[in-house]
Amino acid sequence: MKVDKYNLCQPGIKNLSCFGCCGRDFTCKKEVLDEIDHNTKIFRNIKVPSTSNLLCFRDRLSDDNWEVTKSGVCSNLVKFDNGKFACPLHKFINDIVPKSDFLAIHKKDLRWGHCDVNYECESIIFWKQLNDLQKTRYFEWLKEQNISDSYEYSVGLVEGKLIRRFFDECDIYINS
Repeated sequence: MKVDKYNLCQPGIKNLSCFGCCGRDFTCKKEVLDEIDHNTKIFRNIKVPSTSNLLCFRDRLSDDNWEVTKSGVCSNLVKFDNGKFACPLHKFINDIVPKSDFLAIHKKDLRWGHCDVNYECESIIFWKQLNDLQKTRYFEWLKEQNISDSYEYSVGLVEGKLIRRFFDECDIYINS
């Protein structure tokens, strides 16, 4: 398994997909997932995924570029046919979803000015310090966990709870 930094967010295990950094102060699972379903329905109405149509999708919520939905999730987060949660505005979207699900024709990162594109949650900060063997052990550990869905996975990652539990249970230490 390739263990680059993006695999933590889209691990390819149990169809988990992290969207923890796609919003803030989530209200509750049902409201967040309902908002994502709503976003997805609006997104699927885009017949031609041109840059201008994607910018209209991005800007539809508010004049405040940093506003999120009532549930705390970003209005640009959608669920693709392959089960992955992702932002269609991301310049690497076709690394997450196949082109048959969504063919991204934009070459720029359309999230700029609406998303902290450089944000790294606590889990990613720790993840970048692990070696490949430790990352592989994390994926093996993750397969054994009773994580019910992507919402639980996302909250566990963005709050750093899962990676800390992995460190504790597997006696992983990071050299600082």
